[in-house]
Amino acid sequence: MPASPRADRYHAFWEARDPDRIAVLHTADSVFHLNSGQGPVRGRAAIRETVAGMFALVPDLAIEFESLRTGEDLCAVQWKLSGTAVSGAVVAVDL
Repeated sequence: MPASPRADRYHAFWEARDPDRIAVLHTADSVFHLNSGQGPVRGRAAIRETVAGMFALVPDLAIEFESLRTGEDLCAVQWKLSGTAVSGAVVAVDL
């Protein structure tokens, strides 16, 4: 589990499946890497849209914490996401 108040809050927003609150914790120029075959997503609005789409696509999304890196103006979290897509396909993504 993350060991930073900001990362703890971010993780809680993912667990709550709240794309609005997830996006708010990103900066206006954040770059979000989903590693699912699409390119990076940039900016709060695009991140919010991508996250909302992910929750709609994989309603039983599970989040497994992997690592956390923090710095003075940086917080990078690595997770493994898994679940079953609405199509029935198994989903496993490093985030």
